[in-house]
Amino acid sequence: MTTAESPSPPSNLEPVSSQTVPEEESVIAGQDASLMLLANELIAKAIDIRCSDMHVEPDQEHTILRYLKNRELLLESKLPKPVHLELVFCYKVIAGLNINETSKPQDKKAVLKIAGSDLNFRVTTIPGDFGETVAISFKFD
Repeated sequence: MTTAESPSPPSNLEPVSSQTVPEEESVIAGQDASLMLLANELIAKAIDIRCSDMHVEPDQEHTILRYLKNRELLLESKLPKPVHLELVFCYKVIAGLNINETSKPQDKKAVLKIAGSDLNFRVTTIPGDFGETVAISFKFD
């Protein structure tokens, strides 16, 4: 499965959170807005193809993106390693996790507003040898 084969992701994702993120902590406020866009597009694709989970896993040279669909773990792509920290940051901000905590696992439920409907999801981060792994689980009704 490649990114080029997929339909355009919906652009109507709107994170809903009870926590307000200060602008200085927001990726959108700086030059990393394109990485937040990438983070949102990866979530949008997972939702579009109705995956139950999305994994962002670091290794020595890459950031590996996988989708779990119908109990099958699909390799989506290998992204350049330098984007890994920024993607982890984006997903922590979206879920309202502590962006400064990298040595302990974190887990939080959140809600995305998609075309007027709420989608429940859970973001989990797990520290590892090459950086934090992020797992995002989606709960479709």
